[in-house]
Amino acid sequence: MNKAEIEKLLSNYKSFKDTLNSSSNPKLLLEKYLLEKLNFEFDYNQEIPYLLTNFDRLRSCFDLNSNIKEYEFYAYVIADKINSILESILLITNSLQKETTSELSQKSYIDFNTVKILCRSVLESFLVFNYIFVQPKENEEKEFYFNLWYFADLMGMNKKRTFAEMSEDPDVKKLKIIQEEFENERKFKFINSKFFDLLPQKQKDAIVKRGDYKINYKWPELASKAGFNSVWFKSYYFKLSSYTHSGSYSILSDLGSTYKLKLKFLELELQTMTIIYSLFILDFVSVFPKLESHFTNFSEFKGKVCEYMDTAFLEKIKNN
Repeated sequence: MNKAEIEKLLSNYKSFKDTLNSSSNPKLLLEKYLLEKLNFEFDYNQEIPYLLTNFDRLRSCFDLNSNIKEYEFYAYVIADKINSILESILLITNSLQKETTSELSQKSYIDFNTVKILCRSVLESFLVFNYIFVQPKENEEKEFYFNLWYFADLMGMNKKRTFAEMSEDPDVKKLKIIQEEFENERKFKFINSKFFDLLPQKQKDAIVKRGDYKINYKWPELASKAGFNSVWFKSYYFKLSSYTHSGSYSILSDLGSTYKLKLKFLELELQTMTIIYSLFILDFVSVFPKLESHFTNFSEFKGKVCEYMDTAFLEKIKNN
């Protein structure tokens, strides 16, 4: 490729980006709406680490060696997953910046796409936690939904055991038998529950035949159960999902945004995560009542979490 061809390519690229960045580009309308309507001010670089540190202090007050149920243990360690994701986000946004030498971009670089993918993981983990451990009011009901959730992945693994079914290896055949035993054991735990009997047949089929622990509910419905505004959630979740699955929205909005605008979107993303994490902390304490007195004693930490619950932003994303 000669110099003239390179210059033409760069010119076409700039023209294409200018078009994408225009106010008429529908791929940017959602992000600009979120930025203009939902933005609020605080420093996530300080707030998220503060919440992470103090939430760890609070969790350390809970005795995991005490006589806790299986579902309570899984509820406890979901927090480890969410904490790890948030720590990864901070690492990407704060520490893993690098200088690019490309002719098309000579500026500090942050992997914006990966941050959005990780934000979706935080959001889904929060919704699963709320659906399984917070929405049910009785412990027996929590255990029922936990067993559905556990069974779903066992069934999923067994559905995808094509290699095991084709293999003549006796060890692989033994593994297949063990997997089926685990699946049947878990099925027995929920199929005899009074809560299973109360479900309509369509939902029973969704569980037993497809391993659908959400029993025909979609993510927007789980979000509504958790109290989120459905219009906000559908827009926000669509955006994050596009980045997760490499949809055209993620590619075109990435090309169409200036670096400065991407940084503003990033701030909004992490502010959103701070609010969702605060909601998760409150849910977590509600699942483990023994922590409530410790939470009260950590008055500054509790005050900070409750302060986020009073933001105008929360009013936008939660149902009134």
